[in-house]
Amino acid sequence: EGGEPTDPSGRVWALSAAVFVFFMQVGFAMLEMGSSPVRNAQNVLMKNVLDLCVTTLTWWAVGYALAFGDDAGHFAGATSFFDVESADAWQWFLQFCFASNAATIFGGAVQGRTRFALFLLTAAMCSSVAYPIAAHWVWSCNGWIARLGSHGAIDFSGSLVVHGVGGTVALVGCVLVGARAGRFRADGTVQPLRG
Repeated sequence: EGGEPTDPSGRVWALSAAVFVFFMQVGFAMLEMGSSPVRNAQNVLMKNVLDLCVTTLTWWAVGYALAFGDDAGHFAGATSFFDVESADAWQWFLQFCFASNAATIFGGAVQGRTRFALFLLTAAMCSSVAYPIAAHWVWSCNGWIARLGSHGAIDFSGSLVVHGVGGTVALVGCVLVGARAGRFRADGTVQPLRG
């Protein structure tokens, strides 16, 4: 498969990058806490921890298989469900971190405006269906976007897959839930959050 490190030093480098991507979760949590009232700080932290837990389970059960299992018609993978043993640990972890970040983009966008169970369900769907299928299309050597043209798709560090999926899910979520209650005055000007 294209671009996968085969030597030990390349895998150590990829795993090191995955650890940095994983710790982006802390940055997202701090950003969300700074963007919401102080009274919601514990809720933000709990949401981020449970987001990570749900993403871990869904990526292990379904996500990795859809993204990198044996190809089924250039649409998604069809093998390796509930299976980590067939995957390279570094690749599984790196892709898990990307899936988690895609789900967290949505979480930050709708922070404080959705029911907790609905948020967890959306995060689960993002990390088990939306992100894995997009990852298969672009990053699997058999994905239909990866096969376009003579060089296939070029996606630098998840700019299309991670941010495209996360941003799209976040945009749809924001349109559906609307503006934060009390955020805007009747004339449309922004009102500071209290709290």
